[in-house]
Amino acid sequence: MRIEAKHSHNITVRCDCNRTFNLIRLGPSVECPHCGRTAISTDLVLEWHLSGGKKVSVDAA
Repeated sequence: MRIEAKHSHNITVRCDCNRTFNLIRLGPSVECPHCGRTAISTDLVLEWHLSGGKKVSVDAA
């Protein structure tokens, strides 16, 4: 799971199941509404910052 884009009002996350979903804010963990996989929010944010916050195009689902 990874953060794909940070917008002014939400965060777009792509799960390992290759589906995307939007969050208003991150809690302690994130659960994919499609497959139920979870990830720790601090890990997602760390990866986002280490990648330089590169924006990846998000598929329209």
